[in-house]
Amino acid sequence: MTTPTQTTTVMVVEDDAPLRATLATSLHAHGYAVTEAASAEEAIVLTEQRAPDLLLLDLTLPGADGLVALRRLRAFTDVPIVVLTVRDGKTDKLAALDGGADDYVTKPFDLDELLARIRAALRRTPDSETRPSVVRIGTLEIDIARGLVTRDGTEVHLTPTEWRFLELLVTSDGGSSRTPTSRARSPRHAAASSIPRRSACSSGSCARSWATTRPTRGSSSPTSGSAIAGSRATISRAGSP
Repeated sequence: MTTPTQTTTVMVVEDDAPLRATLATSLHAHGYAVTEAASAEEAIVLTEQRAPDLLLLDLTLPGADGLVALRRLRAFTDVPIVVLTVRDGKTDKLAALDGGADDYVTKPFDLDELLARIRAALRRTPDSETRPSVVRIGTLEIDIARGLVTRDGTEVHLTPTEWRFLELLVTSDGGSSRTPTSRARSPRHAAASSIPRRSACSSGSCARSWATTRPTRGSSSPTSGSAIAGSRATISRAGSP
């Protein structure tokens, strides 16, 4: 059995205060340090600031849904994530696991089983990495964790579809330009990058050309939609055989 040390930190992301306190007490009793978060937004910020060793993530959270939080977390960290939720439907399970969760536990749960799943998740990913969640390309700043884009300090307003498109560009192997730029890749990402693949973007060029066409608040540029469509078409042609 793997015995945690007090440097092994589990973040409990749960909006039910009594349950969150119970989980924290149980984890402390079994040798874990605990960080608590009551919302997806708080969990994302604390993950970047404190780099916990594992997250217990509820899906039904105030504000952003747990599945949204999961996607944003996976944009900048490889920390093991065990979903702990009352939602037991197949659709939610598949969405969470495909979205990057390492395990899925439904409530009500057995504490001993949950602890065993935590130990297993920690064994599988001993070298998890938290990378910077802010991408800077010239005057453009893309905050992946907060889902926010600014240019020259002014917010750039995107539709959900446009945000997902930009997020995919800047988090792909060839499409991001992060600060700092020299960080070792984690084993999980290193294995994935060993598979040959064709990339239409390099050094953030696609993200730069796409996002800088978006109007900022108060702008009335009539060409922004066509510019976005043109950028997508350029990327599509670049990736064609």
